[in-house]
Amino acid sequence: AYGHPPSRGSRMVWDWLRRCCCCDRRRRTFRDVFLTPSGSEASSFASALDGLEEIYWEDEDGAEARHRLCIAISQAASVAKTAALAGESRDCSSPTAKCWVCTQRDIPRPESKVVMEISTIQQVPEFELIRTTPTGMVFGSLRVLLDFEGWPSWMPMCQSTEVLRRWGPGEQMVRLDFKLPVVQIHLTATVYISLVDCLREKGYLDFLVCSHHSPLATRSRGDVEVPNSDAAPFDGLPLPRSRGCWSLIPAVQPEVDYACLRLWPCGDRGLRHQGTFVLAGEERCPVDWVICKIWRMLSKNLVPTLAQRAARAPPLAVGAARLAFYRSLEKEVAAASDRADALAACEGRLAEGCQNIG
Repeated sequence: AYGHPPSRGSRMVWDWLRRCCCCDRRRRTFRDVFLTPSGSEASSFASALDGLEEIYWEDEDGAEARHRLCIAISQAASVAKTAALAGESRDCSSPTAKCWVCTQRDIPRPESKVVMEISTIQQVPEFELIRTTPTGMVFGSLRVLLDFEGWPSWMPMCQSTEVLRRWGPGEQMVRLDFKLPVVQIHLTATVYISLVDCLREKGYLDFLVCSHHSPLATRSRGDVEVPNSDAAPFDGLPLPRSRGCWSLIPAVQPEVDYACLRLWPCGDRGLRHQGTFVLAGEERCPVDWVICKIWRMLSKNLVPTLAQRAARAPPLAVGAARLAFYRSLEKEVAAASDRADALAACEGRLAEGCQNIG
């Protein structure tokens, strides 16, 4: 293309890169398709293919620690939301979503706190969380959100994922890899993720996230705090170290101290929702305007992208355990939505009565 043939040295480099990438792709394909239990603690043996049972790890001793961790994440997110809105935060809002970002760089470990407030009706006409059929098929945004192997096909900036462990349909340990635009940085994090159903008691669902070596996770386990290392244990079970590879794009491993996506069904049989998202963690991006641009983009695009993916994705056939989990969620979402409709109707009648009296 430039009028002269490539040198022998450059051909050798590109041949090596091509072989390396192909080998890595084959390794990832093999790992994703064939998941086998690595110990006797697995409650069932099955592959990761749709329609079959997943592998769930029985860990009664760690269950209480993970429960404490979920409570700690939820409480920390509530406090951080109040503090971020009251403090000096950059307003990154768009016409369809409110978003604030507060970044601190004058401390040993730079940190960012992000707060979003979203009403799904302002972004999409309908946002279906979950729907099941009598034949055992599952539809909806929650099903897509909990299918972490499929995140790279729809989640903005997500390059790859790997599920390291499952304790249940809504409780997993996942390795995530994101590539930031403009600054060209790979962010790799190993995170604990749990979906907590508070619909009956409080009227909302919590989607909770934190790094497995975050201070909250360390305190919930009673362990001594360890440095930022992927070899740190979680509930006494070691996790694999990061896979090293040569790359032109730098990779960093930030800590997600905690993140909470909270959804309130608010009408139309679970098709309208109010949502808040709070995240606090280590900030590895050196450019403030890029941080604001990324979160502004996510706040206005995440719900439409997720809804579009849920509408296009084929129905998922699941095993008995996951089907029972999703059917229970479906009933709770519908009941919470009905309660919200009834409350709105009652408030409307009360307001009308006050106007008539006046």
